[in-house]
Amino acid sequence: EERVDKGYHVICVSDDGCAVYVDGLATANPKTVPLAEGLPEALEELLQIKTHLAFTPHQSPSKPLQWKKQSWAIFTESGERWQPEEVDAKISAYRGVLLLFEGGAWRWPGVRIGFERALLPQVVLRTVALKPALFELVFQGDPSEGWVPELLSDVVRVSENRLQRSLTEEEASEVRTSQQHWLSYNSDPKLKQLKNFTVQVLRLPASYFESNLQVLRYTKGQLYDAHRDYWDPREFPDAGRFVHPASETWNMRHATLLWYLQDAVKGGETWFPRARGGPIPYGEWTACDDRGVKMSGRNGTVAILFYSLHSSGDIDTYSWHCGCPVGQGTKWAANSWVWNQPQSRPPYAKARPGRSVVEFIHDEF
Repeated sequence: EERVDKGYHVICVSDDGCAVYVDGLATANPKTVPLAEGLPEALEELLQIKTHLAFTPHQSPSKPLQWKKQSWAIFTESGERWQPEEVDAKISAYRGVLLLFEGGAWRWPGVRIGFERALLPQVVLRTVALKPALFELVFQGDPSEGWVPELLSDVVRVSENRLQRSLTEEEASEVRTSQQHWLSYNSDPKLKQLKNFTVQVLRLPASYFESNLQVLRYTKGQLYDAHRDYWDPREFPDAGRFVHPASETWNMRHATLLWYLQDAVKGGETWFPRARGGPIPYGEWTACDDRGVKMSGRNGTVAILFYSLHSSGDIDTYSWHCGCPVGQGTKWAANSWVWNQPQSRPPYAKARPGRSVVEFIHDEF
């Protein structure tokens, strides 16, 4: 099997001990660890779990920069989180499957293209690509019976007369020509409901979310060049922007849930140029061709989910995406952005004490 993620491991717990499937890959000969006190340390040794990320800035290649990572975490199949210091006590009474994420944040495993999992009643998550981890949300049954269409139409109605030019790094640019409005999740009961739904879908706490929903409108000819939702530390000299002020650990956007509120008649797709393993589309930022994958709401897709970070916490350089030029009609969309740790209220993330193992990041893995 091809390695499509890093920092994700599956642990099968039985009376005989722990069978560890490194990188989540199926094998007839998994690694084994006994069920004994000191299991967290044994897993750290077996998996060589990294405590720091290191990037080499393009402007000063002789001076790599390091960021301390939050502690790794284990999750049960139902999403219950175990910190390393809780593992010995909890695993003694547990039998079944556990998932270990070295970056400390839940991330849905892609498994294989076309794989489907039921998340909630009438809601299915379908894998579209593995590099990056890209999914579509499929709402089964009659959509008119649910709250989602009504809520999404309200988002358009509320935002329509409040739009402003979209910005890139706080400046207007021809690489991004849409209009936008920010809606606080706390401004309306239905937006609170949308956030609660997203919490359930992503299995990430509400404290990880940005406080506002970004609403976007694209009219004919408007676009957003291929870009990433993370910030690459190799391109930014201000290393402090990637440190959480409370936890003092690596802080980055982790996941994006993109809602298709109203689709254009022609064009306006979301293009993932690297979704089939291709190169970064230098000089062809809005090609929107058959390289990679194009997503839209025209096939009934209500939302897509993709991750900016690997399970290790490292940036996923395959997550480039583009808002293709609208050819006809108007496109409305909205972004729910979620980070890799609590943003504005405790309990904040913690680093794993007593170890220092650095992972140096290169362009690919």
